[in-house]
Amino acid sequence: MYESGLAQEGGYIPVKRDCKTPYDSVYAIGDVTTMMVTDKIAVPKAGIFAEGQGVAVARDIISKIKQKENHDIFDGKGGCFVEMGNTAGYVYVDMFAEPNPITRLDEPAPEHMIEKEKFEQERIAKWL
Repeated sequence: MYESGLAQEGGYIPVKRDCKTPYDSVYAIGDVTTMMVTDKIAVPKAGIFAEGQGVAVARDIISKIKQKENHDIFDGKGGCFVEMGNTAGYVYVDMFAEPNPITRLDEPAPEHMIEKEKFEQERIAKWL
């Protein structure tokens, strides 16, 4: 990455919500990127955010193929489950909410464990 000129100080590729790099038709998503939300907060390195970035990039590529304008950007929304025995909590994040980013922790509950397992099964079926 360093030789390509993509990585900056700290070893990450800085991108905005469109995930584009300075190079034409080159995108960066996931853990290799740094995407600032505020002057001091960056989008966390989490798979759900990489997935959202990937969807935004895919839509942009599809719109280019169809020669249509695209205004989709990474929405910064996501969450993860925190497993605790037979229950799970859920952390919801909206990185670009106005006027400030939102982080909400839902209490651990058996329902969240069921949702966690369903989420895992969906991702395995979808991506593997």
